[in-house]
Amino acid sequence: MPVVAAENIINQSTSAGGFTIVLLKAVCAIATSLIITLLYHLGYKEFRNKSILMVLLGNTIITLTFIISGNPLAAVLSHTAMHVAAVMRGPETTLHLPPHYGKQ
Repeated sequence: MPVVAAENIINQSTSAGGFTIVLLKAVCAIATSLIITLLYHLGYKEFRNKSILMVLLGNTIITLTFIISGNPLAAVLSHTAMHVAAVMRGPETTLHLPPHYGKQ
């Protein structure tokens, strides 16, 4: 959604085309996506350290799949594949799953 929102805002504010606008859309889309992802993951104490950088790197790759292909399924499928791989490896070995808190 942040990618689509950024693109729509730029489309509404300019009628120009060309490589500069395409690049501006991509940069704004990635920045918007990273901000939303950062704010979301900072809600979990596990990500309030340098591990957030891996989350942001993964998100950048996932966002680029959508931007380059123009197909939202690229982002959905790559995100799903990342979570499936994390489940297969187990929550003890990866931060790719929502945090699992033990009973206190």
